[in-house]
Amino acid sequence: MRADPTMIAGVSRDRIAEFHVREARQFVRARRASQAWADGGAGDWLGGVPMHWMADWPSPFAPVVSPAARKRQIDRLIAAFDAVVGALCKDAPDE
Repeated sequence: MRADPTMIAGVSRDRIAEFHVREARQFVRARRASQAWADGGAGDWLGGVPMHWMADWPSPFAPVVSPAARKRQIDRLIAAFDAVVGALCKDAPDE
């Protein structure tokens, strides 16, 4: 039995293309600041992305996080890490 060239894993190529277009539009609508930055400030980067492998992503441009948002994310990660370590080491002696 020959594979149907119009299908990928049982899904039509047209449907996959429509899905990609719809998701790309949603990505752009949700990340206007990232798009503006990519349009104006990413020219110095190879392929317009900070790491060359990011050019392989299907998104229209790389998402950008502001320093303030990055700090909040890092603070949350540190708090989560502290909570996990604290839970794992609750019986550990203090040094």
